[in-house]
Amino acid sequence: MMLHISLRSKVVLFILLSVLGCICAVLSANVVKHDDHDAAQMLKEDGFLVMYTTSTDAFGFSRTRITGLELHLPDFRGKIENGRALINGTPAMEAIQLCQHLYTCDLSNSDVTSNTIGKMTSISKLRLLDLTSTLVDDELLASLRSNEVLNELHLDYTLITDEGLAQLQNSQTLEKLIVGGQFVSGRFLAALKGNQSIRILIVYDSQIDPELLKILPDTAIETLVLSCKPSEIPVSAIVKSSVTWININWDEPLDSADKAAKAKMKSAKPGLEVFAGPRNTT
Repeated sequence: MMLHISLRSKVVLFILLSVLGCICAVLSANVVKHDDHDAAQMLKEDGFLVMYTTSTDAFGFSRTRITGLELHLPDFRGKIENGRALINGTPAMEAIQLCQHLYTCDLSNSDVTSNTIGKMTSISKLRLLDLTSTLVDDELLASLRSNEVLNELHLDYTLITDEGLAQLQNSQTLEKLIVGGQFVSGRFLAALKGNQSIRILIVYDSQIDPELLKILPDTAIETLVLSCKPSEIPVSAIVKSSVTWININWDEPLDSADKAAKAKMKSAKPGLEVFAGPRNTT
């Protein structure tokens, strides 16, 4: 017995198959769009340390999502100039900019700029960003305003200034901040008055005016690394603050006044760990 299908049924069937085909095409394109497998392979071949997750969705498609990246200079297989990996404008950097699920990113010792970082799709999701010894400047801080989850930020030995760092005043999630270098003098500390999120502050190779430390009682800083003459530090500010660990680096051997100040801080605040000595310049 032959099965007769009306013209109307054929048309309906054709439409249904067409719609199904379009749905499958969209799903496939979506999977490709959000799959980081090829990018992960390329970055690993370039010497990056890549952290990623692999999962299977409801349609059986396998997805790779890059969640963390670290540029380790000794393993980098590209060009290196003046101690920095040249990744700006490369396919590797373009792939990094497209990663949508990147939570930790360490591009230290590279030639990335504020513009490069600002174009990262995941910039609002980053929890850790390490840009030590890169070419980023104050514009970077403007790009980070949309980020409400950033927990750790490394900006030492960059082009960022005190004025740029002052933009972190209202951060509510940043807990660890590392800065320093020739463009940082410590004036940004005034802007941190009232900030209750930053608990670890490390300032490298920047001589700080000790008077600026008077704002410490109005912060939540618990761990502090800085460079200034120990005997000039306002001890009362340390005592009244949340600081429990302080490392004071100075350019000269400690004199009797410095040693006395160190002892006074420890006796005035039981439990306070104080380290003080010449800065390591090697």
